[in-house]
Amino acid sequence: HFFAHFLFCVSIFVRWPTRRGGLGCRAPGGVPVFLVPSLPHPLPRLLAVVRPSLPCRLEDQRSTADAPNRRRDKSRVEARWRLPEFGCSKLVVFKAANGDVVARGYRRIVYGDHGPYVELDRSSVVFSSLRLNEAKRHPNRYYDEWFSTDGKLFLYDQLRNVSDQPNPPPGPYSVNNNRREGYADYRVGQLYLGLSDEIQVGT
Repeated sequence: HFFAHFLFCVSIFVRWPTRRGGLGCRAPGGVPVFLVPSLPHPLPRLLAVVRPSLPCRLEDQRSTADAPNRRRDKSRVEARWRLPEFGCSKLVVFKAANGDVVARGYRRIVYGDHGPYVELDRSSVVFSSLRLNEAKRHPNRYYDEWFSTDGKLFLYDQLRNVSDQPNPPPGPYSVNNNRREGYADYRVGQLYLGLSDEIQVGT
């Protein structure tokens, strides 16, 4: 019954003060439906709170956070950016440090042995905010590299999977787990955005 109450709240947008100074909504009969922090424009934030928690309609929703280093990364991502492993909400926006939007929405977070990466459909990527790194387009590459106009954010356009690579290249979150299936579940045709200090996540 949650979404029936939610639609009722959105339709009439009844607000009431909570003990913590936030805003909430009561369904008929005085039953509280949800609580959100006090904000100048609560409705967009309210939608952002609800939508990202909805699962993607993916063919496979098995978690990739199946090792200590990956569970550590998952805890960090969820605490800092509040991104669930399976997303899809177009209300989630990824920006470069200069404010350029590089993607809207996402499929999932891939937790691999090279750190956490946001998996993006091509339709989610704002290519007008990116530049292709022509210098790295060698014949044996695993991906094409796109970078933001300020040169601080990188997206990887996957051309090959890494099933022949049991361990990742060096990096701040790299851990060698000698995986037979490869160090991460990167899929051909998807783009991957590393979650780092250079990225801004908003709504």
